[in-house]
Amino acid sequence: MQEMLDNLTLLRGTETVWDMIGRQVMTLGAVRANYTPELTAKWQERIDRKTVEQKNLVFDPTQTVDLDTHVNIFFGWPLTPKKNHDLVDPIIELIQSLCSSEDNADQIMHFMLCWMALPLQQPGAKLQTALLVFGEKQGTGKSLLFDSILRPIYGEYGTTVGQHQLESGFTDWRSRKLFTLFEEVLSRDDKFSHNGTLKYMITGKRMQVNPKNLPLREENNHMNCVFLSNEPQPIPIELEDRRFLVIQARLMRDKEFYDRVVASINNGGLEAFYEFLLSYPLGDFNEHTKPPMTRAKERVISFGRASWDAFHFNWREGILDAPYCSCLTSDLYIVYKRWCDRNGEKPLSQTKFSGYLDSRETKVKREISLSDKPKRSYMIFEIPRPEGAKEMSLHEQCTMFREKADVYGAGN
Repeated sequence: MQEMLDNLTLLRGTETVWDMIGRQVMTLGAVRANYTPELTAKWQERIDRKTVEQKNLVFDPTQTVDLDTHVNIFFGWPLTPKKNHDLVDPIIELIQSLCSSEDNADQIMHFMLCWMALPLQQPGAKLQTALLVFGEKQGTGKSLLFDSILRPIYGEYGTTVGQHQLESGFTDWRSRKLFTLFEEVLSRDDKFSHNGTLKYMITGKRMQVNPKNLPLREENNHMNCVFLSNEPQPIPIELEDRRFLVIQARLMRDKEFYDRVVASINNGGLEAFYEFLLSYPLGDFNEHTKPPMTRAKERVISFGRASWDAFHFNWREGILDAPYCSCLTSDLYIVYKRWCDRNGEKPLSQTKFSGYLDSRETKVKREISLSDKPKRSYMIFEIPRPEGAKEMSLHEQCTMFREKADVYGAGN
């Protein structure tokens, strides 16, 4: 009975309790199976048994919640930091190796270390960014860093998730998590269907926890996410994305190098790296710091672009023969279809193409004269002239576009 009074808390409004011994929510039926129906009935009648509202079962790594009215299901960090530079050095070298393929490798490495350090220095911090590390070469050390080094620092508050958990209707794997490592969570057929779920996990403040045969409940979302993949397009990323730091790991080191990292782990490297992160200078880095652009991210964005989006990017950047200036929507569509034919893309209808492009450029109705014909109304994409460029009328810009882009094939 004393064990029950010390460790069981009834969640008011439900037939469930919080079990401090197993650190789990369990049904009264499970309590009866553990302690006998007679003892459970006596416990339920005791006026000194613990009871809280279900909503007051909280996961609060800041440990500031009132324990007289709440049950905090965060129980402290599992490791004790121990300073040892010799043990940290192989781990830092591993991080350098993973970042080495990017042009701005030093900047990327600093961001990654700040990203790892902030949630440890400020428990409960919810970063609005995630790390995406991919590479077709296996054995570069991606899993070694994140699954064998970073995740164990979080102990029971870290987990590794695959596609099965992401697709399951039961989401209790999300409960009490500060760090989640996603390994190949999206198959080639599911890259877009789960994209919204992943975005919300990265930035959402609350999340639903749905255990099997237990009531649905909510927790604050303190989960920080890393995604690992061997696919060339691991996750669809939008043009203006601010969520992902994307790194392509290309460098594979010799066996002796990885053996040194494993030896560090086995001899106290986790505690040493934990101490290193706790003392790492963050500067002005915070939960909302935007990740730097990388060549890998540009490739992933380009790989997942729709045809109209890729065409607009090439047009705006001056890669096409067609000048980036005001033009008739119908003329631009002709150039777009020609570009699709050359690049093996499936073109959209003119209505859809103009509708999508209207989200990027200003589409207006204007009266102009073209080809010495009387003025008439045209739908036009009106592009502001760049600073310092020669002033040109709308008629002159549309005529220049038509001629330089060879819209009607006069130069073929």
